[in-house]
Amino acid sequence: MRAENRDKLAEHLLKEGVEVLVREIIPNHKQPGLGLEHFNLPITEKITREKMRLPICSELKEEQVYYAAKKIKEFYFERSEKQGS
Repeated sequence: MRAENRDKLAEHLLKEGVEVLVREIIPNHKQPGLGLEHFNLPITEKITREKMRLPICSELKEEQVYYAAKKIKEFYFERSEKQGS
C-alpha cells in the first residue's frame, strides 16, 4: 500500500502488533547498470518512498484484517486531530 508518513505509520503498526514490511527500494531508472539514470521521474520516486507491505495471506482471520485497518485509521485520525488543534 502507499502511505503518507509511511515510516511513522509502520512504527505505529508494529507497536500495535501489526507486522509490516518497509524496504528501501531503488526505482528501476536509478538502478546502476541499466543506463536509465538520465530519466527524471519524481512521481515514481515519491511512490517508492510511500510503499509498504501489510500482512496478506489466506490464513489471516477476518478479525486480524479489521484490526489492522482500525489501527491504520486510528493513526491518521490522531494525526489529523493534532493538526487541527
